[in-house]
Amino acid sequence: FSDSTRNRYPYTVTSCATATVLRNPNLIWPYHINPTSHPVVTEALVKRKCIGISIMTRKIIKNRDELAKKIEELKKQGKRIVLTNGGFNLLHVGHIRSLIDAKKHGDILVVAVNSDTSLKKLKGDDYPIIPEEERIEILAALECIDFLTIFPESTVDNLLLKLKPHVHAKGTDYSKETILERETVLSYGGETAIVGDPKDHSSSNIIDIIRNRK
Repeated sequence: FSDSTRNRYPYTVTSCATATVLRNPNLIWPYHINPTSHPVVTEALVKRKCIGISIMTRKIIKNRDELAKKIEELKKQGKRIVLTNGGFNLLHVGHIRSLIDAKKHGDILVVAVNSDTSLKKLKGDDYPIIPEEERIEILAALECIDFLTIFPESTVDNLLLKLKPHVHAKGTDYSKETILERETVLSYGGETAIVGDPKDHSSSNIIDIIRNRK
């Protein structure tokens, strides 16, 4: 492949009898190109696959200073920023509806995901079911999400003060008055919003159903 392709898409490409593999240090998993579907791996194919992976990778910004700088740039462009947060332990339809609804409150949706340590503190030693790195990669595939980050605290107060989003969105298991970070959001002039459908779905319920099946 050309130097320009390797510079733009920093992936190593290796081949074996069963697949061609694209690897990137920012992703946990390698991307396998099925030889049945693509018997000849061309430079154009690698570019196309890498573009999709790169879009997902660019959404994930773990460094708060870097994320804050990006958000500030978007604010200067007149973009309305929405932040929502949660564990997303097992992604389900309630999460999807909530995220899509949250995005409607602004232009840019930032999703803060509880770290493994944070979930253990909140939910107990049986959590998380899915590790944080995999949870954010799953979420990165959703078109409605613009940026993802991980937070180790029990609440997102510190992250809210760092980013100062216009809107802090939470699901319908809260009211505007019971959102834990409400006072923090109000302190810098932000708004709170309740998003999504009625709380008829939860990761915990799904986990209990699976565990109790015989």
